[in-house]
Amino acid sequence: MRNVRRSLAATAAAALMVGGLAAPLAATSASADEGTEVLAVDFSHRTGEFRGGASGTLYGFGDDDAPTRALINGAHITNSSQKAPYGTQHPSGDALKIEDGFFDKHGDQLYIYIQDYYPDWAYNGGQRPGDARTYNQADGSYTSLPNGVWDYLEIVEFVTEAVATQSSRPQDYVFIPFNGPDAGNW
Repeated sequence: MRNVRRSLAATAAAALMVGGLAAPLAATSASADEGTEVLAVDFSHRTGEFRGGASGTLYGFGDDDAPTRALINGAHITNSSQKAPYGTQHPSGDALKIEDGFFDKHGDQLYIYIQDYYPDWAYNGGQRPGDARTYNQADGSYTSLPNGVWDYLEIVEFVTEAVATQSSRPQDYVFIPFNGPDAGNW
């Protein structure tokens, strides 16, 4: 048990140092009778300037101002992966709707998972999309009539066109055409 505690203390100290929070550490015996060791960290000593902790998020933005800009700016978020414009897999987080808050301060690249246009995981119910629908390229709605074009190609076209025409920073988007291709449907 003593080795486990010592290992935990060493792991905690390493995590603090790797995380940039290195502080004077002291292992002392709490009580000779108990035989336990205590990890003490003195946070009253500065270890350097605050550097923030996040660089990116996965679906980290819900709607405009959620999370708040103060939190986004304080965390120095530079990239985020969000759902496709008008996508149906998540209830919020549309890349076009959150871009102002994201790019306002530190935002550098906004990634879009194009397949998030589909409402379920694995995408399209685990089946490779065929030509079962016809998409309206103006608003992304669809009918259940085939038109001879693979459904997913129409989604790619709709999503990229939406960013190109509706975003104030289309050059700062990165499109991810497949997420989890091993799900069996691609």
